[in-house]
Amino acid sequence: MRWLSRKWRLRRLPKCDILYMLLALGMFSIYMMYNVAYHMRAVVGEEKKLSAIPHTRDKEEEDAGGGAGEIDSGGDFVIHRNILEGKEVEQKKDVEETTLSEFQIYLKELETRLLEKQRKLNKVAHVRGQLNLVQRDLPFYEAALRRNGFWVKTPDGVVTSKLTEQNGTILTNFEESPSAREFGVTDPNNVDPWVLMLCMTYSDGARGDCLQRETFRQLQDEQKINRIPGIRETLWKKDSFCSTMNAARRIPALRKSVISPVCWVLPAQYEQFLGVADALGTDVRWVVKSTTSGGIIQLLQPTRDRDFAKVKQYSKKTAVVQQYFPNPLLVFGMPVSIRAHVVVTSVAPLTAFIHSQGTVHYRQDYQKHFMKIKNRMWSFSQFKNYLIEHHGKNAAEIAFKNMESVIVQTLLAVESSVAEHFNTFSFNRNKPYKCKNCFQLLGFDLIFNSTLHPVIIEVNGHPYLDVSKEANEWAASETRQTIIDDTINILFSNSSVAIDVAEALETLHLNIGIVGLNCQSSHQLCMTDEDLEYLMDSRRQVRHRGQFKQLYPSPENPKYNSLVKDLVRFQNAKQKRKPREPLPNDKRHSTPDLHPVITAVESFFHSKQVEADQKYFQQRSIVEEFSRSREDVQPIHDVFEINNPYKEKYKKTHCSKDHQTMPYLSGIYFEPNISFSPEFDPYTTEYYAKVPYKTVILKVWAHSMNCDCEVRLEDKYGLSRPANYTIGIGDNRVNLLVVDITHTEPWVINTYVVHVYREGPSEHKPEFNENAQHQVCSLMQECNLKFIPFASCGLNPMPHDSWPAFLQQANHLPLCKAGDSPGQWVMPCGMCSDRSTCFFRNAKWQPHTCRHDHMTREKLQECMARKRMVFMGDSTNRGIMYYIMEQVNGSLTEWDKTHDIKVYNNLNRNRTSTTFGYFPQFMIPANQRPPFDKAFLQVLQKAMPLENNENTVIVIGGVHWLATHHLNMVQDVLKREGLSDVTIIMKGLGAGFHQPVDGIHYLTPKEQYKVLLHNQGLIQHAKTLGFEIVDTFNITMARYRDFLQGKCSCHFHKVQEIVGTTPGSLPQPPQTKRVKIYRRGMTEDTYNYHVHGDINALYSEILLNRICDL
Repeated sequence: MRWLSRKWRLRRLPKCDILYMLLALGMFSIYMMYNVAYHMRAVVGEEKKLSAIPHTRDKEEEDAGGGAGEIDSGGDFVIHRNILEGKEVEQKKDVEETTLSEFQIYLKELETRLLEKQRKLNKVAHVRGQLNLVQRDLPFYEAALRRNGFWVKTPDGVVTSKLTEQNGTILTNFEESPSAREFGVTDPNNVDPWVLMLCMTYSDGARGDCLQRETFRQLQDEQKINRIPGIRETLWKKDSFCSTMNAARRIPALRKSVISPVCWVLPAQYEQFLGVADALGTDVRWVVKSTTSGGIIQLLQPTRDRDFAKVKQYSKKTAVVQQYFPNPLLVFGMPVSIRAHVVVTSVAPLTAFIHSQGTVHYRQDYQKHFMKIKNRMWSFSQFKNYLIEHHGKNAAEIAFKNMESVIVQTLLAVESSVAEHFNTFSFNRNKPYKCKNCFQLLGFDLIFNSTLHPVIIEVNGHPYLDVSKEANEWAASETRQTIIDDTINILFSNSSVAIDVAEALETLHLNIGIVGLNCQSSHQLCMTDEDLEYLMDSRRQVRHRGQFKQLYPSPENPKYNSLVKDLVRFQNAKQKRKPREPLPNDKRHSTPDLHPVITAVESFFHSKQVEADQKYFQQRSIVEEFSRSREDVQPIHDVFEINNPYKEKYKKTHCSKDHQTMPYLSGIYFEPNISFSPEFDPYTTEYYAKVPYKTVILKVWAHSMNCDCEVRLEDKYGLSRPANYTIGIGDNRVNLLVVDITHTEPWVINTYVVHVYREGPSEHKPEFNENAQHQVCSLMQECNLKFIPFASCGLNPMPHDSWPAFLQQANHLPLCKAGDSPGQWVMPCGMCSDRSTCFFRNAKWQPHTCRHDHMTREKLQECMARKRMVFMGDSTNRGIMYYIMEQVNGSLTEWDKTHDIKVYNNLNRNRTSTTFGYFPQFMIPANQRPPFDKAFLQVLQKAMPLENNENTVIVIGGVHWLATHHLNMVQDVLKREGLSDVTIIMKGLGAGFHQPVDGIHYLTPKEQYKVLLHNQGLIQHAKTLGFEIVDTFNITMARYRDFLQGKCSCHFHKVQEIVGTTPGSLPQPPQTKRVKIYRRGMTEDTYNYHVHGDINALYSEILLNRICDL
């Protein structure tokens, strides 16, 4: 208006002021109307341009997404974050929902250009490769491609009557060796450019068998080939896989994560392998595999003469040797391998999916080279149902999560190696080959151990997809077709996702910029157009993944943070570039660089999906949803019946309605199979069996004759399905109860008993002859239960010339001043590499720098006079107490397997007393158990009177329950009771819970290591409180297989009645035969009790040393 007024003053006429003023106002009105009309036409033109872009999401996604990317300011405005300017702008709420932010428009235009290029190409798929592979795999791909509107061009010789009958079409042939120009790579005027190249070879396809290497560099962004250069040299070849995984173990985050077995490539690492194999001894077996496809697999132990000759040939012959995975998961007694199908659609950065229709193959045992058993195969759904039934739903879920994790860790670890291989395809280092065109379907072969931890055995770069010739393998063919269908759908999805990705980036408020637009030094990362394209491709593929599941990126990205941080450090050190240095706009960042952004974006999409699912479930009835979910998990029953011939041994095949058969069993079964006597007869209810020392666990089940009866294990409410039993050294009792289940309460109408005797480690060996040739061997830990990560395992030779020389040297060591002096087991063996030659009967726990004394009875009785001992703990403390009672008295005339409080005052001619209090009291409901301090006070009160000096000895400890707060409570209670000067001894934790047994918890080797750390923490805390220590953890863990009867595998003592001894004389336990147990009242002979267990005797003697040395 000021400008207008100035103009008016210059041109006005004195006598026509009003007239000119009106004229000026009219002209100004016309001018404003013209400008408004002009701008309206511009806006309409822009809207027409935008309307041609399909940016509006479908209604279901809008309902699910709500107002993502918006912040309600509480008034009439909505705040949008403009990522291009790095600031927030306000827009009125009444603006249409289709209004796009500047960044959304930018991303939309980028997506439109990319999709438009793809649409311009004709849907032509070319097939190249080896004739036998093309004929094998083509039917699946052709069916999937034709359903997606593709024209499939195949090489000569492929069209056969069989293929024509299966697919209903005649395929088109093309020349034998077409050049790049024939594919429309370099000639934009070519009328028939291809979109997909299917390379069906056992190579990377870059040596002319599919495309020439220079042709890869000329591919258009929209063209795809099913080969990732570098995969063969890192994962696919057996020797390359071994080298890659060995290198991956140097990454700190993967050092504690076992993702593949330890391996060596022969003959290059032949001497190194022999050195390790010799050090580990005979307990470790090795799988030797030929590097050629379909080569022989052998299980060998080079420390044994019969196998060394076979191993020696590989000093000049190529092979890969892997450490045999201990304790593999057995399904109905048979080893299995898992084939997981993974499609990798991008390498750097990573995008990968795993298909839900994997396969589980039954295999022969190692004696038959683990060959696959024909027609024995499960789907993933069947395998998961099996795990749920036998291990529980939570364990099944964890098993599959673990499988996904090891695959992702492997792909992340090899990314940089594969990306380096791309550089060999580039003439110009500033413009490296990006492999945007590459994808590959990989077959990961895995096995689980008995704790459901998986390892990757090998990776197949061209998984077997043959149409089955067997009528009963229709499910396998169905699985393969589904995998290919879903793969094609993922690759060629063209839905619009730009708005979704833009909303995620705008909403998350990440410290990122865009190269060429607003990249600043303060930004954590500047994303390129290639990065944005990657985010959109990943999102688009997730939408069309079918039965594939996201591996990476996924909502579970955070669990790989530690690994990615290590990869970032390696990457920055290798590339010698600053982490925040921006890339050119035509390059992509690596996975480690993009991981924080990817993780945040996936978390955003996951939260939206959760909201959408909640809304969806609210609209459906619970009954409908339950019915639908149950249908989703049903296995393919026909395949289950065909591929599971062992199912019947767990099921009752038939039963009788005759009431006369109700008390009887039709059979008793064990796995592994054992023979017992007498032979099974329904009318015989007691049986005896013997198993070797190496058998520590048995699966047992039985079938009742009558339809109205079940077999329950141990008690009438026990398990009625197959169950695992730990078998301790010596006698074990398995009770099988026949139960009538037609009543409201089960009625026990008969009981069968199986006595299982397990031999000791030196059961049938003669006495050790010190003049015979032998070695002195040490044992720190067993290799199949390695609880000290970096220590040696198995039997290892010591430098002593002979066993007498070792004993002489040990006897000259000073007495130990502590009960936790570190040491090891030492024993004589014919050869340390062959444990069957070892004399465990002579085994001795030897501290490194001192020795523990074995006191005479006279010295012990003198030491224990006036002592009042209080034991607080579980059955391990009870075993120590009874051993001391027997040693002090010379006999044990009274014994009780108490779970309460027990007092003995008649020891050592009434000069010594002991009191035992059982804790924790697991048999009492959790809400009724007394707290530890109250339980300990009750035991002290029962033991009164107690002296406030060294004559009162408190021993506290157990297998795994003890914690530092228990030690603090002991000190507090004693202080309150005026007993602060008594002797307190903490018994350390012990071996146990290392076998998978129904009804009790089970600890993996990794969890056992955590118990070791916990034990060390307890020892340190006890020392700060002034307690004495008796460390039993290393003693028992090294001999964990020597446990006696008990589900927990934690008992190293056993009390038995004996006959024919007089009070005051210790019986000599037999070495080569069982102790016969006589029941009270069955004989007039004098009977006593004896505490068996050399390991229990050992740490009991250490405890006596600490008491008598004070």
